[in-house]
Amino acid sequence: RNSHHLETIDPGMRTTGVMQVSYFGVARDRAMDRIGRFSAVEQSAACWSSPLSGTFARIPISVVNGRTAVLGSVSAATAGYFPLLAIPLLQGRTFTPEEETAGSPVVVIGQSTATRLWPGRSPLGQAIVFGDQTKPVLIGNRPLPHEATVIGVVRDAATGVIVFGSARPAIYFPLSMQAPGSVVLVRVRGDEQRVKQALTADLDRAVPGAVDEIHTLNENIAG
Repeated sequence: RNSHHLETIDPGMRTTGVMQVSYFGVARDRAMDRIGRFSAVEQSAACWSSPLSGTFARIPISVVNGRTAVLGSVSAATAGYFPLLAIPLLQGRTFTPEEETAGSPVVVIGQSTATRLWPGRSPLGQAIVFGDQTKPVLIGNRPLPHEATVIGVVRDAATGVIVFGSARPAIYFPLSMQAPGSVVLVRVRGDEQRVKQALTADLDRAVPGAVDEIHTLNENIAG
């Protein structure tokens, strides 16, 4: 992989200072509480698929009673995902705490999704259809609704590996911070490698066995 070429690709988000924390599922709540108290942590959010990891599900999406269909990258995230990664909201809103807890059938979409499905029109309040009626679509272990309402539009940001850029259609469902199996993202201040080492050591002492892995988003880019 050409590292110089990768440096020229805009992921559509601010990755420096962001770490991904993956859990085994043991004592997750205690580990989350410990992370929240760690002095270098400024923000936290949760998602099903970590950005730049190449793990977003690719699912056919379309408009209700329409012929327009595209292959979309689908994930779920808390409302804090977007400001943590400096992905600006362009229209509408993101998720309420109630929508995150309930897993409501609402979505935030990327601007490319809006342009391709509703060219020249506002997507807010429009319905978006996932897959078909023949089989359920899963994100992690969670079945997606067949149809959801668009409540917000964010700037395009990379959903797969960095070489694919940021213009792929993206769709985000609401997710609870406590959702089992989700990945936690944290934004930290200071040297990210030193903070990573300190945070890993702190969690190993305080909640042994809870954390599978901690790595920076820039390590995802470097591969």
